[in-house]
Amino acid sequence: MESIAYLYARFSTKRQEDGDSLERQTLAAQEWCARNSVKLSDKTFEDLGVSAFKEGTRPALSEFIQATQTGRVHRGSFLLVEDDDRLSRRGWKVTQDLMHELVNLGITVVLLKTGRKYDADNIHDIGDNIILMVNADRAYKESERKSHLIRAQRKRARENRKVTGKLPAWIVRADTETGFDFNDKISVIRELIEVRSQGHSFQYVAKQLNAKNYTTGTGAKWSASGVRSIIQNHALYGAKAYFDTDKSSGRMNKHPIDIALDVFPLVINFEQWLSLQQKSKTGKGGRTSKRGAYSQLLRCGNCGSGMVQRTTTYKDQKRLYRKCISAVEGKCTQVEAVREPEIYLDKVLKDLTYKVIESGFVSKTPELKQQLETLEKTQDILIQNGMAEQLADLYVKMNEIKSLIDKSMEADRKSAEPVETSFSKILDIHDSTKRNIELRKLLDSVTFVLHAKVKTRSQWHVIIKQMNGYETSFLLDQKHGFGNTKIKFVANQEKLAKLESLTPEMEPWEQ
Repeated sequence: MESIAYLYARFSTKRQEDGDSLERQTLAAQEWCARNSVKLSDKTFEDLGVSAFKEGTRPALSEFIQATQTGRVHRGSFLLVEDDDRLSRRGWKVTQDLMHELVNLGITVVLLKTGRKYDADNIHDIGDNIILMVNADRAYKESERKSHLIRAQRKRARENRKVTGKLPAWIVRADTETGFDFNDKISVIRELIEVRSQGHSFQYVAKQLNAKNYTTGTGAKWSASGVRSIIQNHALYGAKAYFDTDKSSGRMNKHPIDIALDVFPLVINFEQWLSLQQKSKTGKGGRTSKRGAYSQLLRCGNCGSGMVQRTTTYKDQKRLYRKCISAVEGKCTQVEAVREPEIYLDKVLKDLTYKVIESGFVSKTPELKQQLETLEKTQDILIQNGMAEQLADLYVKMNEIKSLIDKSMEADRKSAEPVETSFSKILDIHDSTKRNIELRKLLDSVTFVLHAKVKTRSQWHVIIKQMNGYETSFLLDQKHGFGNTKIKFVANQEKLAKLESLTPEMEPWEQ
């Protein structure tokens, strides 16, 4: 099998995105692959604007690990990283654990800056581990120092009432008494406020703005979340809100730590702003999507957006259906609704099994014992070189490894037990939230494409994509009303293409 390399690119700031960080990392990957006769995959895993210092997930790196676990990325592949600090800046323990996890999955990690490789042959080498630990520790301390400087800078700006960073979408700096003035987006903002003040939901406001081809400050179409962020902005009544970040996650805290009044020109007064924060005219704050068994899995086949749940009453019974969230906001043309898709997905999945590409239990015990042995050797070297300050963390790590060895040995004893991969077992879970958690481990997405619409009859092409890359597709043939749906498996793609596609025609209950 041809060796394949995947680039993992990460940078944490907008300035790096505007600069050459991604281009530099991509070029280095291409040059390494050319020198080593390895094919560079078109699939690049990118965590753009994600810090490796703060706690929290890095979606692209997590995706790569999951792709390796499910077999979409094969053992023996290469992961190209500019330097070890691109993986993590949270200290040597986190970096070492991550490196071991990748190597245990059969991946060779290549540091493009130095050309150093980490694989099964050297992951336990004492010299390579010490280099990794020292570099990771230095990166962590440097990030910690920068974090302290940034927090101090923000504190000074807050105390001096300085306005730094990005301005509200309708504000520009100007030679006025306040130093600020409105730009050409102010008319859109005022209309947004007017529609919301009538008690309409955020989605309704977004739909009205999109219908008039109004765009956001970045030129994008409006969404409910975009409308919400404008409505909640303190700058509407002329105030500057100062926020701080959570020290562990790095995320901006929800509530401001200080508010400076009379900074920007007023769009509305404070009382009007407070009124806008109230519920919609329904008194219920608009619709709230509840978490169901297929939450975060259902996708619109036209634009890729999620499918929001809606309800209606049909023959005195409450019925559920799904619509593209972007269509609700006026951003997508697939405006039709799928009636009770969960019912039919359950019927299809009950007969499916999750196909494991690489089966067989692999004990982690030998690997963990080697890790412990490496740490014990590291302990001796640190003592000999007078690096006693590193020993406290090392002892903690050694205790963690010993605990993991005990758990791994217990897993070894249970390794003979069969692994259940049938979807029917998951569908038997009564709690929908727990069922959703299990389904999301096995399913990547369920996509709905409107294939044909003839009066009150609609046909949906449904594609179930598993995490291991396998796909199952079928047709939902839905006639008027609820319960009048048939599932059709069409293996012949030519037959599927012959089904006539007509101009969409919405039914009264879909309005």
